[in-house]
Amino acid sequence: MIKKRKILLTGIAALGLAVTAACSSGDGSSESSQNNEETSQEQTENQDQQSESEQRAEEQQTSTELNSNSDLKSQLESEESVQEATVQEVNGENEQQVNIDITIASNQELTEELKTTYSDMIRQVYPDQNVSLIYAKGGELLEQTTLE
Repeated sequence: MIKKRKILLTGIAALGLAVTAACSSGDGSSESSQNNEETSQEQTENQDQQSESEQRAEEQQTSTELNSNSDLKSQLESEESVQEATVQEVNGENEQQVNIDITIASNQELTEELKTTYSDMIRQVYPDQNVSLIYAKGGELLEQTTLE
């Protein structure tokens, strides 16, 4: 009879432990679902903030317009010492900026005479504007200056 009681008490204790374990794992799942809900809300808020940031960036882009001056580009590239030229006009709401990149031919050196020639050509087209000017050769920056 004592053996039966030990077996019965052991069974009841095991059953109690199983019930306790089941109940505590249920509590964890409700916390887990709360955490999932909070994470979902945070993700939604982050997506909303990203959408707003993207919308602002698009508005800024639409207010800035990029153009090129193909006549000046052709004129610069017609020079024997120029391998390639890029002329970019950036028209913003409040200002216009001009960026010019000139790639010097591999068989040429950048001299003061060449810089004066290019500056004169640029000043004929943009007499009163600041122009950002970059000289490069073989993929390397030689000089960066601003014509004022």
